[in-house]
Amino acid sequence: MLPTNKNTAAISTAKPWHSRTCHALAAMLMVMLATLPGVADASTSGAVERIVFGTTQPENSPGQQLIMSRVTIPPGAKLAPHFHEGTQFARITAGVLTYRILSGTAELTDARGRISYPTGPTVVYLRRGDSLVENEGLAHAAENRGRIPVVIELSTLLRNGANPSTPLGGGLPPTLVINADLTSEGTVLNTADGEVLYGWNRLVGAGDQALHVDMQGSVSYVQGSGGFSGFVTFTFADGATIGTRMSGTATTENGNSDFAATLVVLGGTGRYANVKGSGTFVGSRIGDLGSPVDSRFELYLE
Repeated sequence: MLPTNKNTAAISTAKPWHSRTCHALAAMLMVMLATLPGVADASTSGAVERIVFGTTQPENSPGQQLIMSRVTIPPGAKLAPHFHEGTQFARITAGVLTYRILSGTAELTDARGRISYPTGPTVVYLRRGDSLVENEGLAHAAENRGRIPVVIELSTLLRNGANPSTPLGGGLPPTLVINADLTSEGTVLNTADGEVLYGWNRLVGAGDQALHVDMQGSVSYVQGSGGFSGFVTFTFADGATIGTRMSGTATTENGNSDFAATLVVLGGTGRYANVKGSGTFVGSRIGDLGSPVDSRFELYLE
């Protein structure tokens, strides 16, 4: 199906950047992070500020928006659990950020150029000169425990219409926790260049709350690791459903695969009609693509 393992990820070649030509625009577009839809839910304390340098819709990324910005997090401020519906490159220019990965894998390049791939659940400390690549499947939180503001320069590629961040329950426990063993019901896979495996996979299984889980995903892996996306539908005993969109990464090592993804609730039927929210998926698999996946879903419903 979809996911894989830990210590493999594309190495970023992005270099530290700084915009000198947009300061006038930045002064006009400075806004409080807490006043922005979606981002307000990510901030739990302190006057977090966000300066937008500019936005554009790249021709080579249809349906997505590129945003250049700077965020300042004052001492004591916290960012509640959240994720981004796209890819974000972050560089610390001041302070020390306590960064908590809930699930998924980030790509961290420290000030000396050393690259690592911290995988959740874990905590890392980001200092001046460190940079981080966050993919859509990374669920995380952060806080400034220091005495000076943390300043972060950001380049973010989001799908059109997405908020700067998507909250995960605002720090509250998930509304639903679903554990399920998913087995492959249908797979179409192809290879390219002798090492790229791509295609689609459908996994189904019974959850521990008398419900049915149906996961339909597309994958693109190199040596078992890479990105996946798709949809997960939860059908309950009374016929009500919750539909979600999924995006994540898989890592494979020694034949074992780990998966981590974030979920955006699309809506539902029955008692879940018009439901909104978000969630996470983590799973593990022993064996090749198509083998059973031990899965856990956490949904935060509104």
